Amino acid sequence: MYRIIIADDEAIECRALELMIQREFPELEVLPSVYNGADLIAAVQEFEPDIAIVDINMPKMNGLDALELIRTRNSRL
Repeated sequence: MYRIIIADDEAIECRALELMIQREFPELEVLPSVYNGADLIAAVQEFEPDIAIVDINMPKMNGLDALELIRTRNSRL
């Protein structure tokens, strides 16, 4: 089973994506959403998702910077 995480600073966007994914891909495990880049980094370390849907413009750290930092910390990505 693949695990997916959603990172977006708008809670309603996260919830809409969660519902669509759960309806269309019930075999995926949807992890708790995060709302900024810093929380994304922490959640990836904790949950080790297989897939990430990430907004680019988020507070604290944008999505691209967060993903780059995650990649440098994790050699399997």
